[in-house]
Amino acid sequence: MEPTSYPATLIKTGDDPAEGRLDLCEALHVKRHLLARHATHRLFFDPAWDMLVDLYVAQARHLQISFSSLAYGANVPLSTASRLVQEMERHQLVTKVVDIHDRRRTFVQITAIGEALINMILDAVEERRLQAAARRDHKAAQWRAALGFHVSRTVRRLGLYSS
Repeated sequence: MEPTSYPATLIKTGDDPAEGRLDLCEALHVKRHLLARHATHRLFFDPAWDMLVDLYVAQARHLQISFSSLAYGANVPLSTASRLVQEMERHQLVTKVVDIHDRRRTFVQITAIGEALINMILDAVEERRLQAAARRDHKAAQWRAALGFHVSRTVRRLGLYSS
């Protein structure tokens, strides 16, 4: 299983915040692959975040990601992935689990602390998105009110209304 196999279409959400978080993760996943495809430089490169998001989505889908698939999905060499996973383990964001069927393979899983961190970040992003939408709606309402006032005043001046 490769982390890059997630579909590019977003899940339609209802009122479930967990689904909204998964939608945002999917959008981040698509953004990451579009940047990798179209940006020839590595300015937008954050493999630790990409790995954590992949692990978050995998856990929500009840999937396991092998260490090598995690490295592949983050587009980093195994040595870099190893260093990043060790650092995330040190901060208790992820844990490694040896495959019981093939002891040569190691799975990486997000911990409750890692999941809480992702939830906190995604909730903050959603809150800012909602605040921005509310500001846009308020400005649009102000413009509609102002436009309505000016149109009705012009109609009255020109005597175009019927009483």
